[in-house]
Amino acid sequence: ASVLDSAGTRRLSVRDLESGGARLLENTRDARYPFWSPDAKSLGFFVPGKLQRVDLEGNAVTTLAPAGDGRGGSWNTRGQIVFAPTSRSGLHLVSASGGEVRVLLADSLGGNYRFPHFLPDGRHFAVGLLSASSTSALEIHSLDGGEPRKLPLAETVVGNVYYQSGHLYYCEDQVLRARPFDPGRAE
Repeated sequence: ASVLDSAGTRRLSVRDLESGGARLLENTRDARYPFWSPDAKSLGFFVPGKLQRVDLEGNAVTTLAPAGDGRGGSWNTRGQIVFAPTSRSGLHLVSASGGEVRVLLADSLGGNYRFPHFLPDGRHFAVGLLSASSTSALEIHSLDGGEPRKLPLAETVVGNVYYQSGHLYYCEDQVLRARPFDPGRAE
């Protein structure tokens, strides 16, 4: 979670669900929108101007890519991160160790993408699309390109959608919902 420490500085905190103990990650000043690595040994997150990762053992922080005002990321089992580098942008892809940044979905005056989340195959991901007219949609995209699939959810679902055990979890009108979902057929 992103929390305020005793000095009022935003940092990442990790809580052990078994022991209940929490610890602040010291090298994560101004961190926002954290997301887990598939092996749960690292976190990706945004600070002003950058996409970074922190390795939980040792707290080493690595800058992965520029990100002016990041709006979410997701890390697949192939060591790739898809992320929204700004609040008004398309989606980009970078290795979890940094390097060349590839544009997956170009910036558009028609809308912007937020909070991607990889599906189990590590190639497809769900992402919220906020249009210029302030309506939203949830789409399924592929790293390989192709036409997206729009999911039939309310226009108030912008992102932060997660897949687990045959269901999509998302918030709609401030209520947490679960909906059956087949990731192979994206429906």
